[in-house]
Amino acid sequence: MELDEKIVLIGAGSAMFTRGLVSDLIHTGMRGELALVDIDPVALRTA
Repeated sequence: MELDEKIVLIGAGSAMFTRGLVSDLIHTGMRGELALVDIDPVALRTA
């Protein structure tokens, strides 16, 4: 059985960085869960 990965991006409210990284992860075919975490909820929603 193959294990899925869980990746947590801490400080994900940085929209430019987060969007690029998420795009790269999608294109690699990553299987699993992606969690976005930031102390600023407004910035996190924007990202």
